[in-house]
This record gives sequence, C-alpha cells and structure tokens, in this order.
Amino acid sequence: MNPTIPESKGACQRCGEHIVFPTAMQGENVPCPHCGLETTLIILIAPAVGDITKEILLQTKAERETMPTAAGTPASSGKRMPSDKRILPALLLLWFLWFIGAHAFYAGKIEQGLFYILGFIILAICFNQMPEPLNVMLSLVVLSLLGIFAIGDFIRLVTGAYQDGDGRKITKWT
Repeated sequence: MNPTIPESKGACQRCGEHIVFPTAMQGENVPCPHCGLETTLIILIAPAVGDITKEILLQTKAERETMPTAAGTPASSGKRMPSDKRILPALLLLWFLWFIGAHAFYAGKIEQGLFYILGFIILAICFNQMPEPLNVMLSLVVLSLLGIFAIGDFIRLVTGAYQDGDGRKITKWT
C-alpha cells in the first residue's frame, strides 16, 4: 500500500481474517483476499487514531457474530443462520410428491432426494417384474420404508427441525 494513503485494518465478515485497506474504502463491498467471498470493509483499527469508540467495536463484533461464513455458519458463534427455504412449499411437495423426494430436492438435500427416487424405482421394479406373491411383499416393504422416512420428514418440517442441504434449519412458513 502507498504510505501517503491512510490505511485501516478490518476483518472479513465471512472468514474473520484481517484485511488492510485504504481508509477511504470503508463501507465498500469487496472480495476478501483470503476466502474470495464478498465482504464489507469495516474499520476495526484506524491509522493513528486511538479513540475508536467502543460502540463501533461492539457493533462490528455483533455484525461479525451474526454474519454467515462460507460454510453458512456465523463467524464466531456456534449458532447457525436460519435457512432461506420455507416450510409451506416443502410440505406441499412432501404431500403431493413424497415418493420421489421433491421436498428433499427443494431443500437442497440431493442425496436424500436420490434415495427417494431409488426407492421409487425399486418399488416399480418389484411390483412389475417379480412373480405375484413376492412382488406384493417386497413392494410393501419398500413402500413402508419410504413412508416411514416421509413421515419423519413431515414431523421434522412441522416442528421446524428439518434442515436444508447446508445444515441450516428451515423455520419460516412463508
């Protein structure tokens, strides 16, 4: 940096790493040089100014604690931000398309959605390709397993315990 331009020190709201930047850039959104994610430049330590108020430091610390990181979690607390997905659309998808796991795909849980589709394919194969008594029994077993998982997802959705693909709880209805 140019020694004639006053520099300030801040921290990335995503990864928490220290950033040195020209003081005039305070408040601008720039990519973090460490994690590459967009962050707002906020002065933590100003150049040659020892009287930064505690209010600014506390406000900045509170912002850092509630700002999500690249992994979706706040920078310095154990709490996760709530998901941007909604319960009502997930419930409607679960109600009408539970057998193919549409609600899981909506929530970003691709592996779980693929599990539902695989179960549905196995159900179709069992019912159509196997001899009479065996196809009914295997179809009932597969259908029961899929139903149990769907009921579990329903309970987790209604109680707000269902998580999206990033591990954040889906808590808002609409």
